[in-house]
Amino acid sequence: AHAPDHTPPTAPPGHPFAASVKVTFTDELMIVESNGLPTHPTANFPNPTNPNRILPQLYTFRIPRHPRRAERPTALPMGPSGVAINGIPFYNPYTAQGRDAVMGPFAEVFDSCCGHPDQDGRYHYHRYPVCVKSPFQDEPGRHSGLLGFAFDGYALYGPLGLKGELPNDLDS
Repeated sequence: AHAPDHTPPTAPPGHPFAASVKVTFTDELMIVESNGLPTHPTANFPNPTNPNRILPQLYTFRIPRHPRRAERPTALPMGPSGVAINGIPFYNPYTAQGRDAVMGPFAEVFDSCCGHPDQDGRYHYHRYPVCVKSPFQDEPGRHSGLLGFAFDGYALYGPLGLKGELPNDLDS
């Protein structure tokens, strides 16, 4: 017997996800299946700053196609809170200890594409992943491109909003 194939079938046209990501639609959901393996370069893991290795996953993310604005902001969960268009999960910006994983004295170390694996081998992003589209460049004066979707159904973009300016309407 041979090892199971962890590569999802090629994605059909008509959605923004990479060909390595399988996407199906129902009236209410966008169902995203991914093996969680980055198709961009990564650091060699494990390494002196991260003892974890990148392992294939069997992700199935169910994302509402018609998001509804919440009455009040709520905290993001630990672990995946969204998925990039390359099938890699977004995590919240905190470490497992609840500290800022992106900036400050407890910031974690990321590879050049802004990702790293957790203790379960799940490669993920806590911050703006510069290698989701390669090359990925924000054009001056234009809205940043689509990076993925939060699990509440809202699209996630790079740092620039309308007219290429930093957005001023985000909640904390």
